[in-house]
Amino acid sequence: MTCLISPASLAANFKSMSNCVGPTRSSITLSKLFATSYRQSLSASNHQIMADPIRIEQVFWNLLNNAYKFTPESGEVTVRSYDLEANRVAFEISDNGCGIDRELMPKLFIAFEQGTRGGEGLGLGLAICKAVLEMHQGKIRAANRPNGRGAVFTVELRTAPALGVVVPMQRKPPTISSRKLNILIVEDHENTAAVMSKLLKRIGHEVVTASTVRQALHILRTTPLDLLVSDLGLPDGSGLEVMTEMSKISHAKGIAISGYGMEEDLERSSRAGFSAHLTKPIDVQKLQETILQVTAAA
Repeated sequence: MTCLISPASLAANFKSMSNCVGPTRSSITLSKLFATSYRQSLSASNHQIMADPIRIEQVFWNLLNNAYKFTPESGEVTVRSYDLEANRVAFEISDNGCGIDRELMPKLFIAFEQGTRGGEGLGLGLAICKAVLEMHQGKIRAANRPNGRGAVFTVELRTAPALGVVVPMQRKPPTISSRKLNILIVEDHENTAAVMSKLLKRIGHEVVTASTVRQALHILRTTPLDLLVSDLGLPDGSGLEVMTEMSKISHAKGIAISGYGMEEDLERSSRAGFSAHLTKPIDVQKLQETILQVTAAA
């Protein structure tokens, strides 16, 4: 099982999933779905994580569908989030169904050994959920409500800072390029461009910035460059256009920056001529390492 990591908002995921959960499972009738109430209280201060969005959505789809499956008509499914220690968030998905048998609890997340809950099979879903979460440095645990009526599944995940540039809390000694590079940063977010420019200048590079495709094309046609670092989402087009044009007139390398990191996103960047693709938020140490890698043979 592989994961393609990119920024994801769990709050947005839950809002979209809660509108469609239920009818995807044949065991859940429409009358039961509409008779079951849904409550959501997302009170955590940060729902942003670095994750494979498809895998994480599969986890929460499975947990929400199980909650509906084991909740009686006129019952209630509840989702809530809250802060744990720094940089971790918890999500609880609970129902007021039959609860989990005590004998079943120790093997709930073991493939082929989960048995049944309330007479219905649990399949491989919970074992897969556990495996996916562990790949994301996450955890999952199950318990019964204090009154014994219903189950509570709690998922813990590491949060990510808001999109932008991430400066590591514990820095490795900075790796300095063996030569000064002329770098063009194309980024329409002013603060992000300023931080990246300052950090790269600090380690000895010459840096110019642009916030649009038009500005970037003017610079690359008039200024000798060794490297392009470009956001793909720009106000008047795409960073892919900038890289394509640069490839026609220069042998400079390119690093793409995007909020998306699925396989097809990486393939588009590669076809345009980029040598690497980084997903936001950008880790400064990773950016420095990538610059060294892509310019080593230049």
